[in-house]
Amino acid sequence: MFKIKIITVGELNEKFYVDAEKEFEKRLSKFCKIEKVAVKEFSNLSIEAKKEAECKELKKHFNLETSVLLSLNGDLITSEKLAILVKEKRDNNSKMEFFIGGSNGVTKEFEACFKYKICFGKITLPHCLCKIVLEEQIYRAFTILNNSPYHK
Repeated sequence: MFKIKIITVGELNEKFYVDAEKEFEKRLSKFCKIEKVAVKEFSNLSIEAKKEAECKELKKHFNLETSVLLSLNGDLITSEKLAILVKEKRDNNSKMEFFIGGSNGVTKEFEACFKYKICFGKITLPHCLCKIVLEEQIYRAFTILNNSPYHK
């Protein structure tokens, strides 16, 4: 079964985020295996040192061919384009990883490592909410690929 790993900085910290995540995990279980990894958030450092430390942890999960970074500097994509990317990765690989940086983002060096960078819009989202939006969009991608009425 196709595996999708979502790597974030920090854990979900509110019950409503946790509940939403559980719902999307349940829905996604028909299409893929979801793995979640939360790396440590370094709140006691300067912004640049924090990003460096967090990116060092994130990089442990990086794969050039299968990793996607959510970034304000990424390509602005539609749900349909995300579905095409998911299909491409599903058809050519057994896995895919999505990365969400911490509250201060990621370093320029880490961002430059990615072949695939996507953006859900030019708004700033809390990274916990961004994770839920990502999970919903992954679910929507699979419903698009399976001609489900969920995506109208």
